[in-house]
Amino acid sequence: YDMYLNDNTSLLFENNVADGGSGGALYVSEGQMANNTSVSFLNNSATYGGAVFNNGDVFKIEGNGKVDFIGNNAEYGGAMYCDSYSNCGINILGNSGDVTFRDNHVRHYNTDGELESIALNSVDFNVGYTHANNLAANEGQSIIFADAIADRLRDKTSLADRTLCTTVLNRYTPIGQSEAVVTQGVILFTGKDAATRLAALWEKNGLKPQGELFDSALVESTTSNIGHTKLYGGTLAVEDGAALKVGYFYAKDGSTLRLKDSTVHFLFEQ
Repeated sequence: YDMYLNDNTSLLFENNVADGGSGGALYVSEGQMANNTSVSFLNNSATYGGAVFNNGDVFKIEGNGKVDFIGNNAEYGGAMYCDSYSNCGINILGNSGDVTFRDNHVRHYNTDGELESIALNSVDFNVGYTHANNLAANEGQSIIFADAIADRLRDKTSLADRTLCTTVLNRYTPIGQSEAVVTQGVILFTGKDAATRLAALWEKNGLKPQGELFDSALVESTTSNIGHTKLYGGTLAVEDGAALKVGYFYAKDGSTLRLKDSTVHFLFEQ
């Protein structure tokens, strides 16, 4: 479905459920969410895409004030899930306020249908399709991933598979314009308090936060995979126990890669 949610004082999507379905709050194929004073997706739930299920080409979040994805959950894509074959991806721009993903999570079940594990997760992608991501923040603004981006394509080994996901950082074409602009904000992947936040989710759902399953879930919660990556300006920060996996990595002169108690894995050497 095409969806355009623009020029509102505030947008709040809270406690919506797509039971056994996709997109707890929104199911979109194309459109934009632009120039709103604030946007919040809180505690929405689905099987695919706890808050947003994108089944199309481009759905832009641009020109808004503060944007929060907090506490959404699904089996795939705690906050967002991208399913389409035609360059579906996350297109998020922090123009006038921070964009924050925090405490979104995915549920893992065993073969008997019992809840077995939970991991912190912001975004997931349908394996086998192409995905083009665009993340840009203006100077003084940040896009904060306190939950991992899980692109399972990055675990593949063939060249063909490794070209299926690309991520452009701090460069975008504004809505209604033809020329791209470079921004100077911060794209942050952080593992701060991940173990504590994850343990609380396990206990809330009747799971014991210990042993190999919990350790594996913590690694999943702090490891993001964003494919071939180009940083045009500003700062890409990976901090506080987070790990970032990329394919090719290109950083333009004047941009900054900031690492603090973290790891970047280059999965495909140029």
